[in-house]
Amino acid sequence: TTGAGNLVNLTSVNTTDGAALHIDANGITTGEALEIAHTTSVIASGGSLVSLSSTSADTGTTSGNVLDITSSGTTTGTVARIGVSNASQTSATALSAVQSGVSTGYTGDFVSFTGSSTTGAGNLLKLTSVNTTGGAALAIVSDAVTSGKSINISADALTSGTAFYLQSTSTALAGTATTGDGLLGN
Repeated sequence: TTGAGNLVNLTSVNTTDGAALHIDANGITTGEALEIAHTTSVIASGGSLVSLSSTSADTGTTSGNVLDITSSGTTTGTVARIGVSNASQTSATALSAVQSGVSTGYTGDFVSFTGSSTTGAGNLLKLTSVNTTGGAALAIVSDAVTSGKSINISADALTSGTAFYLQSTSTALAGTATTGDGLLGN
């Protein structure tokens, strides 16, 4: 179809507790319950392969109001993966989250990660930077902070660990610990 028409249009005006579209795919092993393929045209600004939107005053806190991804049986797999593999990338962004329109007294967290207790060596967030020669593995730009903190670390339960640890085995650092190209820079 061309233009703004729909090939399939589902309207569910009275669904308050159920699902407007429900798919059971319990037998899948290497297939997909829903596959959307795109290979030909260029998706421009304003277009999306999948678009989820809500303009209501959503208040749910125990599930995702617009997108909820759960997996209660995963033991070694990956629940969600984003892959960008074009070798000609120059300025692509794999994931962009933009917040706007907050009130003056906003006290929420724009992004929140909560891990569970473990005695293993697992990480809540792991950043691995591969072949970054001119960029940074983590760039924090906090130019608008006037009386707050750019980085705030709370580690109240430490008994023998370290709240912040920097390590480099590089022998090519030209500066010292506090000046030049040292571990902390200047």
